[in-house]
Amino acid sequence: MPFVVQVVGATGLVGYLSFRTGKSAIADLANQLIEEVSDRIYQNLELYLEIPAKINPKKLDAIELGFGEYD
Repeated sequence: MPFVVQVVGATGLVGYLSFRTGKSAIADLANQLIEEVSDRIYQNLELYLEIPAKINPKKLDAIELGFGEYD
C-alpha cells in the first residue's frame, strides 16, 4: 500500500507541474503572438498613412503649374 501511495503521489505531482508549466508556456506564446500582430499592424498602418503625405505635395505642384483636372 505505501508503494501505491508514493506512485500515485509522484504521478499526481508530475502531472500538476506539467500542467502548470504548459499553462505558463501557452500564456507566454500568446503574449508573443499579440506583440507580433501589433507590430505588423503598426508597420502596415504607418506605410498606408505615408502615401497621402507623398502624393499631396505632387498634387499641389500640379495645381500650381496648371496641369490636369485642377485647372
